[in-house]
Amino acid sequence: MRCFLMLLSLFSVCLLLSGCDALEESEEKQGGVINPQVIDHQGGRVTPPPRDLIREMLLSAPEGEWPEPLPVLTWFENLDEGWREVESEGRPMLVLVRCPVSNASGSLDQELLSPPPGLAEILRQFVTVVITDGQRVDLNRLPMNSHQDPDQTWWLWILSPQGQVYSVLGEKNRGTVSLSTDDLVAWMTEVLNHHWDPRRLDWKADGEPVDPTTPPLSITENPAYEMWKAGAEHMGTLRKEQQCMCCHQVQDTFWSEIKLTTQFLPHIHYVIWPPEENVGFILQDDHRIALQEVMPDSFASKTSLQAQDRIGVITNKRVFSGTDLRVQLHTYEGRSGRTIYAVRGGDYLDTSLSLQTGNWRRYDLSWRKSIYESVISSHPGFIPQEVNEGTKSKLGLSGKLALKPLVGKASPAWAAGIRPDQIIYEYVEDTTEMTPYQFLFNFKMTAPVGAKRFLSVGPADGKGPGRKVNIPALSIFDVPQEAFSMFEEK
Repeated sequence: MRCFLMLLSLFSVCLLLSGCDALEESEEKQGGVINPQVIDHQGGRVTPPPRDLIREMLLSAPEGEWPEPLPVLTWFENLDEGWREVESEGRPMLVLVRCPVSNASGSLDQELLSPPPGLAEILRQFVTVVITDGQRVDLNRLPMNSHQDPDQTWWLWILSPQGQVYSVLGEKNRGTVSLSTDDLVAWMTEVLNHHWDPRRLDWKADGEPVDPTTPPLSITENPAYEMWKAGAEHMGTLRKEQQCMCCHQVQDTFWSEIKLTTQFLPHIHYVIWPPEENVGFILQDDHRIALQEVMPDSFASKTSLQAQDRIGVITNKRVFSGTDLRVQLHTYEGRSGRTIYAVRGGDYLDTSLSLQTGNWRRYDLSWRKSIYESVISSHPGFIPQEVNEGTKSKLGLSGKLALKPLVGKASPAWAAGIRPDQIIYEYVEDTTEMTPYQFLFNFKMTAPVGAKRFLSVGPADGKGPGRKVNIPALSIFDVPQEAFSMFEEK
């Protein structure tokens, strides 16, 4: 029986993935885009720089001189103040977007805000800004939808005085900070060399400048903001007294806009920021794009790139970090390739990366708060809670799915048969061990609003037989608010 259930589980997963692939291939044939919420901040398709300029940009020694550092490191708290300083100084702007209530970034925030001497000196080459509220981000100058992973606790931007995004640097897996002070200095040094090189304007590898008369654009001006806000307040993830808006909530507002204007497809739109390993690149480190390995039988292996190559330009854009590479993957439309220019030894090469087929975007997304707290997709009508290992062992569920539903009598899940004294041990024939967040993620990805899904439940004390319950996939507003308040109390 156990083997039979495992086979059924694998079969259901294969059906889900094959269905997703078929939908993606269908969209490609119709001229659709795989990730239509992405905004191309560079203004659409443009022609790459001429080859002689690419050779000069990647292989020649930097020209130009840096100015003297600013006498004092000042962290402005809004972009307007920073831009006024940029206009008077002509320096690039470095922006730190950080979560003030999370410690997942370790000491990196404090190291930047109160830096050691070597880091402080290079920071004084920039106009520096720190932002801790998503509502205060000017989306015309910090295009978060295309250039910032919303589920990370910190993100660094370097902008030209004309508003172009030179480079971004951020985490890939939340809470795993592998950047040293030396890495930060090396990344900033490369961007500064590029900025002060007098040939830079001829290279035209920084994207289109932002019109200085363009007014600031806040996420609160998004046409779906009020819809998102109502859902977040209903869930309790945005309290009325809350003063700031988290980056993952900004992303959910972008998703809400998709739902407002077209059909929202969780298995497509939620799949954001695929890591470079998905296409076959393994980097030596993240503050530059030097290849440690090109994985065999991957998309990358079909290019002419190899270990030790260092990527410097992708199509028309100068790139400096592994994060810049992930921006290119995140914004990839599925119909066009990417021309990659890389340095090998004393020369450079160009090659084409094509990702038009396959499921290369998919990876474990269940940790993303932007998804499991999303207001626009389905909800099971109860809050899944962890079951301690002792209870799981007693019930014979060690290493398997075992969650306790937090549910009130007003919920449609109660009417379907879910009770707080039960243990959920199977979801649609799947007994794979899941955290509560993984369960919510899987439910949102596989159960559209209005559908029904089978759960197997049994008494929490193990006394009595299990049974199947067919629960509805609800919209957020169909889940009683008390369910979310119970979750907050826990």
